[in-house]
Amino acid sequence: VKETNKTRTLTEDECDKIRSMLKQLSAIENPVYVLLWKRARMYFTSLSGSTSAITPPDGFSVCMSDLQGVASKYTHLVSYNRGVFGPFYADLIPQIMSGHGAGAASSTRDTDS
Repeated sequence: VKETNKTRTLTEDECDKIRSMLKQLSAIENPVYVLLWKRARMYFTSLSGSTSAITPPDGFSVCMSDLQGVASKYTHLVSYNRGVFGPFYADLIPQIMSGHGAGAASSTRDTDS
């Protein structure tokens, strides 16, 4: 290990360990990945039903501007989708919630074709 002006150069072994840890973070089974994925899903689910600003979850400070950019586009898409398909959803959702959605949805598609 070389020390230069109070900076330290990593050994090849240390670099390999860091690479390995970073690769493990992208594995779906990784606890950190699972936690961040849950937080991201809850954040976007909250955005779907909210009319006010929602604070992004903890753990996303490194990519906060990217997350907020995606969130802005997502809320625009959800709003547009509600405006265009809202009347269709208004009829479909009660049918699905009552357990009669699959047959009712397929019969609606058959008559629209």
